[in-house]
Order: sequence, then structure tokens, then C-alpha cells
Amino acid sequence: MSTDGPSAAALPEEALYLYCLTPQTPPAIDHGGLRDTGVASVRAGASLYAVVDRVPTKAWAGPAAQEHMASLDWVGPRAVLHEEVIEAVRDVVPVYPAHFGTLYAGPDRLRAAVAAHRDALDRFFARVAGADEWAVKMLLDRDAAAAHCADASATDAATAASGTEYLQRRKDAQEARASVDAWVDDRAEALEADLRAQAETVRPQDPQQSVQASADAPVVRSWAVLAPHEAQAALQARVQAANDAHAEAGLHVRLTGPWPPYSFRPRIEDDAPAARSR
Repeated sequence: MSTDGPSAAALPEEALYLYCLTPQTPPAIDHGGLRDTGVASVRAGASLYAVVDRVPTKAWAGPAAQEHMASLDWVGPRAVLHEEVIEAVRDVVPVYPAHFGTLYAGPDRLRAAVAAHRDALDRFFARVAGADEWAVKMLLDRDAAAAHCADASATDAATAASGTEYLQRRKDAQEARASVDAWVDDRAEALEADLRAQAETVRPQDPQQSVQASADAPVVRSWAVLAPHEAQAALQARVQAANDAHAEAGLHVRLTGPWPPYSFRPRIEDDAPAARSR
């Protein structure tokens, strides 16, 4: 956790925890929140509302917070609660999702941060109205893909009639493995073009950050897609078609969502006095 305002000692005993902002009156949320006492909404500016909680400052700021944030046992359940509140609001009204662990000293500090970024927030809400974020990922089984590339230009080694042919087959396989990256690049370029035909915005993401990565099928390409509601069936069909076309060759395409639009949000925490974010 980083701090952009006063030290934990200078903050009040309780801080305002921000889940999300919305341009409409938030619905009543039947959720206990981080303290199991219920979440609330406050005015964050003209026609903007914030869904918030009250949390003990020392648990989220200062030395204790550093310990907490290093503990998955502490972070895990609280991160789940954070997401549950945001998704409950998003089911009814558009949301600007705050990052886990965003604190303000009080409503005035929050309103100051919102005012400083009001133009960007207005553009954000106009952009995400009637749209959802989806995640599209390509997972690669490199051995299967190399075999596919080799089979495209050589016969199977088991049918080789001579040692020379077998050695040639081995050489072809090595060259095929080296060509996998180029093959993936071509497939990814074609898929991204398809995604852009269905979505308002497509943003490449860092594959290394994907929770879907695994030892046998790492994520090699990742996109955040902002798709209008009316285009989502077509988006799903495009992704399924890409997966059907390439899965046997070791390239799997996955679509997950809809998600709160984290990938398209402007950042407001940095300039907020006493704001904290992770």
C-alpha cells in the first residue's frame, strides 16, 4: 500500500472506505460490507454518489496495514467482500470501481478528489453506459502448437522410411517450435481485429498478470474489451469460433465476464489528500 497524504497517525480513528462511484442514486445494498454493519452512500458531487464503508484507519494505514497486505488470509476475504459490493451496485446502476483498499479521511476529502477529476469521470460514465468489460485470453500449449506447425509441412516421424528422413523430421520439428511465436502472432492479430469489430474499446493487457495462467497452458495474449450490451452475443460467438478453430492446435481462447470496468477507469486516488490505494 502507498500513501499520498498524511501518515496513519495524522488520520482519524476511522476512515471512509470507497467501493465505487455512480452517476445515479445507488440501490439499497443488502450486504454487510467490510465490518458487517452495512454499506452506505454519500454525495460525492453534483449527480455523483459514492458507496462507502467506515473502517478502522490503523488496520488499513501504517505498519499494521503493511502486515495485513502481505497476508493472503487477511486480504483474500476482504477483497471478495469489496467485489461483492461493487457487483451488487453494478447490477443496478453504472459504477466506477475503486481499487481495493482506497481510503479517504472523510467525505470532504472524497469530494475534493472527485472534483479534481470530474471531467474524466464524466467521460468515463458516458463511455461505459450500456457496456460491460470482458476479458479475452489466449492460452498456449506450446508442444501441441509446435506439433501443429510441424505437421503442416512434414510427414509424421513414425512413417519415415530412412534415417535421413527421420533427421529431417527432427529438424522440421525444431523449426516448427521456433515458428510457434509467429503463428501465435498471426492468430492474435486476427482475433484482435474481430474483437475491435464488436467492441467500443479493446485494450491489450499484460499476460503475466493473468490468474488463468498455468504451467501447462500459460496466457500468451490478454485483452480487456468494453462491449455494448447489444454486441455481447456476437462477441461470445467470435471468441467461441476462434477457440473452435485453434484449440486442437494448442491455442485456447477464453472469454470471462462481465466485470466492473476496472481497465477503463481514470485514476483519482493519487491526487486525493489522505487517499490510499493498492
